[in-house]
Amino acid sequence: NISPQLTETADFLQAPVKTWTAVIPTDTNPAHRLALEVIGKSAVIYAGPKLAPAAYKWKISFNENAKQVAWWNQYPEFNHNEFMGWTQQPVDKPYAVIDLRSKLEHPRIQKRFEVSERLLSGKRPAPWVVEAEGVTLLEQLLWTVAFGDFVTIYTALLNNIDPAPVDLIEQRDAIGARRTARHGALDARAAFRHSSCRDPDRHVRPALCVCRTDRAVTRDGAAGHAARPRGTGGRAWLRDAHGARRGALGAPLPRGRCGQLLR
Repeated sequence: NISPQLTETADFLQAPVKTWTAVIPTDTNPAHRLALEVIGKSAVIYAGPKLAPAAYKWKISFNENAKQVAWWNQYPEFNHNEFMGWTQQPVDKPYAVIDLRSKLEHPRIQKRFEVSERLLSGKRPAPWVVEAEGVTLLEQLLWTVAFGDFVTIYTALLNNIDPAPVDLIEQRDAIGARRTARHGALDARAAFRHSSCRDPDRHVRPALCVCRTDRAVTRDGAAGHAARPRGTGGRAWLRDAHGARRGALGAPLPRGRCGQLLR
C-alpha cells in the first residue's frame, strides 16, 4: 500500500515548494535562477537510473510548458556514444546542460557524473547540478519533478509565453479525430453493404471485404457459400468429373464460408 508513502511525501514537499513560489526573491529562489540560465536555450537533462523518470518529465515540461525543445538521457548510456557528441564542437553551444543527481544512485553512477564533467570541461557548457532532496527514492523523484515544473513554468513566463496552451497538439488531435470518424463511417457503410454475408464474423476488417453471397450447388446437392474470385464477377466456375462446381483454379468451393476475399 503506497498511500501512506504518498501522504508522507506530500507533507515533505510542502516546505521546499514554498521556496520556489513567485513571492520568493530571485536571489533565494533556485527555480527562478535556473530558469534565467535556461531561457532561450535547449535544455539537455541527464540523470542516473534512479532519477531517469524525472529527467524524462523535465524534457516533457520544457517542450510543453516553456515551448523550448529539450532532450534527455541517462547514465551510463550517455558515456557510450552521446558523450563523444560534445567533444568536437565549440563550447559556446545553444544548450543548457542540467544534471539531476541523487545520493541514492550507485557509487559508480555518481562517479560517472564527476568524471564526465571533468573530461568535458571546456567542450560543452558547464552543467547545472540539481541535487535531489529527500530520504526515500519516492521523495527524491517527486521533489525533482516538482522542481522541474517550477523551472519550466518560470522559463515560459520569462519568454512572455503562456505555459498552459498546447495549440498544435489540439490541432493534431482534431485532425486525427476527423480521420477516425471518416474511416469509421466507411467501415459502417461497408458493413451494411456486406450484411448479406452468411458468415460476417469472419470479416475482421469489413471495409476491406469484397465478398458477395453466391449460391452454389455442391456434389451432394447442399447449398454452399462461395467467395467471388478476383476480377471474375463471381461467375468463373469449373466442374469436376462428378459435375460438382469448383473455383477458377479447380479448388473445391468453401462450404458455409465466404472465403474472406480481401483487396
